[in-house]
Amino acid sequence: MSAANEDFQPPPPPHVTETPRAPRPTKLRPVAIALIVLGVIGKAKENLRKHLMHVAVLIGLAGCIIPAVRLLRMSEFNFNAAFFAQLGMSLVCLAFVILSVRSFINAR
Repeated sequence: MSAANEDFQPPPPPHVTETPRAPRPTKLRPVAIALIVLGVIGKAKENLRKHLMHVAVLIGLAGCIIPAVRLLRMSEFNFNAAFFAQLGMSLVCLAFVILSVRSFINAR
C-alpha cells in the first residue's frame, strides 16, 4: 500500500455532518387539528360530549406514559432541555388526567 492510502479517512456519515435544525411549529399541527375537531364535534353533538372527554383523557394518558417510558429507558440522565421537556410533558399530562378523573367522579 502506498502512503496516500494509509492516510485515507472515509468521510463521516451524513447525519453527523448535518447541522441541527431549529424546532418547527409544524409538528404541532396534528394536535391542533385534533383539538379543533374534538371541540367542533363536542359543540355540535351534545350526546357525544362524554365520549369525547374520555378520548381526551386517553390522549392525555398516552401523553403521560410515553415520555415517562422514554425517561426511564435513558441509559444515563443528562439534565438537558430534552430531559426537562419530556419530564414537563409527562407531568402536565398527568395533572390533566388526574383533574379529568376527579371531574368524572364529581359528575356522578
